[in-house]
Amino acid sequence: MKRGKAGLLTYCKGAKLNLYEEYVGAYLDENLVAAQESQDKVLIRALTQIQRRSQRRQLFHLLDNMMGGILSKAKKRVR
Repeated sequence: MKRGKAGLLTYCKGAKLNLYEEYVGAYLDENLVAAQESQDKVLIRALTQIQRRSQRRQLFHLLDNMMGGILSKAKKRVR
């Protein structure tokens, strides 16, 4: 897949964004649909990476809450 300089720059900066609020996730979904309609592969890839990272973080927090905070305590000890 060929990418121009602008596309690569957009991908690099965009793929590092984090989602912290639910309404931002809804906004991301709207942008993902728009990117799929326009077939912008670089933007689709960056948005799906942001979405996956957010889902992993949510899963980690859910598991941590179910285990009583064991995972976050272990993470703090390692640091």
